[in-house]
Amino acid sequence: MWFKNLCVFQLQDDWQLTAGALEALLTKHPLLPCSGLNLHSQGFVAPREGGALVESADRHLLIALGLEDKLIPRSALDEQVRQHAAEYERRHGLAPGRKLRRELREQALAELAPRALARRRTVRAWIDPAARRLVVDTASPGAAEKLATALREVLESLPLIRPQPATAVAVRLTSWLAAGRAPANFTLGDEVELRGGKPETPRVRCANQPLTAPMVRRLLQDGLTVVKLSLHWRERAALTLDQTLQLRRLRPLETTPAAADTTDPAQRFDADLRLMIGDLGQLIKDLGTALAVSL
Repeated sequence: MWFKNLCVFQLQDDWQLTAGALEALLTKHPLLPCSGLNLHSQGFVAPREGGALVESADRHLLIALGLEDKLIPRSALDEQVRQHAAEYERRHGLAPGRKLRRELREQALAELAPRALARRRTVRAWIDPAARRLVVDTASPGAAEKLATALREVLESLPLIRPQPATAVAVRLTSWLAAGRAPANFTLGDEVELRGGKPETPRVRCANQPLTAPMVRRLLQDGLTVVKLSLHWRERAALTLDQTLQLRRLRPLETTPAAADTTDPAQRFDADLRLMIGDLGQLIKDLGTALAVSL
């Protein structure tokens, strides 16, 4: 049940909606299968199988955006266009021009779309009204923006911003690595990714070794900057923090006994949700303190 990635938005206004009121709004925007020539579809789905569109615990809200894409292999599309172009040339004695080839491509898409396989994904989000925070479980900034945009359309207005630390996250991460220690409540992990000052400079990744090793020190002395750093938080969770303030590969370091006290799926989900809210809320707060930014 734990979120594996955290993309944090700040709510600019107080959150006023109850779980029931939000549920009523999301019901009007469900995920529908792709139909006709539409290769993409999105809408809200239940965060857990068989559940409601909004799960709640102590005013915290959990929602999920479903994304469906029709998968048409590029090779299949190109072959369909090639066949149409060859048939046109056979009939008219000349190859189709650029404009006609675009039309043939649209025709090929129309023919292949009804038979294309559909892939569904779910992006979950947690709304913390007290902290005025929206947290999206995704490693993709694009997917996070899709959920934020979809929620904004449902609510007609939802002022959101991504937190912007006064000191760049990459500078903070580099200083932590140079010091050989992380701020309070965090310790260094065993992976780091660095890059040079020029865009064409290849990135260097060090993994499964102490980050205080001489080789890592030399990379810092050569002027490389940390863009990703693995951390442990309070010996309870491991994560990777990158320069965009994105938390990735988040996982608990220990099994939470309270979550295993029941075999009932609904009760287990509720217990996991409450534990996640408590732990990740504190993690985000500690990270905000470490980076000197409001999260």
